[in-house]
Amino acid sequence: AAGSSVSRGVTRTTEAALLLEYARAQETVRYFDGALLAIGSGSELHRCTRELSLRVNQIARVHKVVFERSAQIVSALCSTAAFDAAPAEPSLGALGAPVPAHVAFLARRVVAQGGVLIEKQPLAAVPLANVVARVASALPPPLGSALWRAVLCELSAACCYTVPCFPPRAAGQSLDEWKLALGYKNLAPATAPGGRPAPVRLEAKDKYYNRLQGFVTLFAALLASDAYIDFDLGCGCFDRGPHETCVTCGSSRAVSRSPLPISRPDEGERTGMRAAWRWLARLLNLPVRRVTVVLLGPFLDALGAKLLAAYGRQFGKLLEHVALVFMPKVRATEGLQDEERGSLSRLETIVSGLRETLRAGCAPETHEALLMPLFKEEDDTRDEGADGDW
Repeated sequence: AAGSSVSRGVTRTTEAALLLEYARAQETVRYFDGALLAIGSGSELHRCTRELSLRVNQIARVHKVVFERSAQIVSALCSTAAFDAAPAEPSLGALGAPVPAHVAFLARRVVAQGGVLIEKQPLAAVPLANVVARVASALPPPLGSALWRAVLCELSAACCYTVPCFPPRAAGQSLDEWKLALGYKNLAPATAPGGRPAPVRLEAKDKYYNRLQGFVTLFAALLASDAYIDFDLGCGCFDRGPHETCVTCGSSRAVSRSPLPISRPDEGERTGMRAAWRWLARLLNLPVRRVTVVLLGPFLDALGAKLLAAYGRQFGKLLEHVALVFMPKVRATEGLQDEERGSLSRLETIVSGLRETLRAGCAPETHEALLMPLFKEEDDTRDEGADGDW
């Protein structure tokens, strides 16, 4: 049977150290807060942030759209001077570059966009992550490192479980205050009638869990992004649209090129498969909480095939630990509710499938839902034909 520790090849991290890592991410994001407020309206930097916001809003699950939006974002960043929003952080090594204000803004927009979309459409995480990885690869190395740092800090601040850590309830902190600190949304208006503070009205647990799973999926997609598709557009039109045929000149056809590798400033230590393995080891070495099973399923669903390809039987031992040690502990946890039981059932299916793939010696395949089409399909606007076909 698998042992109780899965920290092979990973330095075991205490809960206190994980909480400190979370606090540092929050501190960096507070630096961003002050810097973004200081961007003057109508300035060149302000115009750049408006362009970045527009391009992030236009990202879609189509490789050609990712190609175009990434190029536009790189152009906006490289053509605009910006002051630093956060100082250098030497302890982060290759990811410790200072973060310029427009890079901090881009990171915030990506994570905010993810928070809006992935709660209901988890697969929206894939193109967002691909844009981040592609843009970081295309930028000069200091800016690329800064983008990775900024996105990971924003993601950690938005969802403590991407560290992963479980902030304890502080002395004197009410249950509602603690839940708000863990990321629950307060649905109450800012003030009640008469100008008094409105009582807290927390969102339902299933809504909270859906958002957590979305953030974890975005985190996993960032670590999984290993290549991007380049295109030969075939014409010089500024915006060809998401289809093969140019929407402007109508004649040229875009051609996809071979996938190009993502350049990672730290060789994947915090931004690739080693970071994915470390996150899993950290999570499984912490005491089991009910929320843990909610986090583990979407992470393994998004990254299981890549982890299996990268680590083989070593990953198989981790899956064995999940099946024989972790899941029985979850089942024995008191107070499991429908959301946790549903997540446990889904996790069982994911782990069983990955273990069967390993036993059969098959090459792991990326989940079909995580793949993107090269082009957006043309809308069929023809009238119904005489034979009844459209």
